[in-house]
Amino acid sequence: MSERDSRQPEARTAVVAARLRYEHTLRSLERQSAVLTELRTRASIVLSATGIVASLVGPRALTSRTPLVLAVTALVLLARGLAACVAVLTGAYGISSADALGYGIILQAVEIATAVLMGMPALVKEGLSWRDVRLRALHSTPVRLPARPRSARQHARERISAGA
Repeated sequence: MSERDSRQPEARTAVVAARLRYEHTLRSLERQSAVLTELRTRASIVLSATGIVASLVGPRALTSRTPLVLAVTALVLLARGLAACVAVLTGAYGISSADALGYGIILQAVEIATAVLMGMPALVKEGLSWRDVRLRALHSTPVRLPARPRSARQHARERISAGA
C-alpha cells in the first residue's frame, strides 16, 4: 500500500468531521435565530406595555405641580418595566439576572430615544412646541378652586340676620 492510499482515509475522515461540524453549526444558528425571534417578540410586548402605561400616566405627570411626584412616577414606571423585562428573560430563557437587567436598561433607553426621535418631528410638523403641549395638558385638567372667602358685607348681613 502506498503512502498516498494511507492518506485517503484520513482525508475522508477530516472531510466527514468538517461536514458534521458545519451541519452542527447550522443547526445551532437556526436555534439561536428562533430564540432571538421569540425574544424580540417578548421584548416588543414589554416595550408596548411600558409605552401604554407611560401614555396613560404621562399627561397626569405633566400637570403635576410637585417635582417629587414626577420623579417617583418615573422611577416606579422604570422599575416596573425593568422588573417585567428581567422576569421574562430569566424565567423563559434562563438568562442571568444581570444580563437581563442590562438588556432592560438598554430597552428603556431605546424606548425613550424612539419617542423623542419620532415625537419631535411630529410636533414641529404640527407647528407645536413643548410649551404648547404642556399648556394644553394643563388646560385640559379640571380646575379645583378653593372656597370663596366671605366678604365683609356678607359677614355683616349674617350677623344682623342672626341677631334679629
